[in-house]
Amino acid sequence: MTLSALAAALILSVLSGGCRYASVERSKDEGDIHAFIEARLADSIVSFSGYQERPGAILFDLTDDPRPLGGMGWHKVADRTQVHALADAMAVAYRFWGKDAGGPRLSIILDPDRQPLGYIYSPVEDSAVIPSGDGFLVESISEAEIQKRANPGIRGAGG
Repeated sequence: MTLSALAAALILSVLSGGCRYASVERSKDEGDIHAFIEARLADSIVSFSGYQERPGAILFDLTDDPRPLGGMGWHKVADRTQVHALADAMAVAYRFWGKDAGGPRLSIILDPDRQPLGYIYSPVEDSAVIPSGDGFLVESISEAEIQKRANPGIRGAGG
């Protein structure tokens, strides 16, 4: 086997069986965010990123999975009232933002074996989730990050 063939085989083996990451996909549970909050609040640890007045995302870490979700920039939600207020603030602030100008969306976070780890509610649908220790670090999302990545849906008339 030549050196270049050996290098190609090594690269192929690393790519096919190397690091595996979690993924974020639009949730099929999407609908009324307040109904989702009520259904999932008891079995989730809820955090938000950004400022309380202008949150960038709400993270629901499922408690039945032992691997924690979180990282820098995430703040624990105090109670049911606060998580509903955060969702309302996001709906108003970002109602025309997101890939389809529909405002914040609920996405599911799946582990490398496609098992649910949690959910994230944000106008940004491509959050980074990387393994770290016994859990996963989830990219925190701020208003500035939303403005960079989630194009506003209304651009105005003209060309």
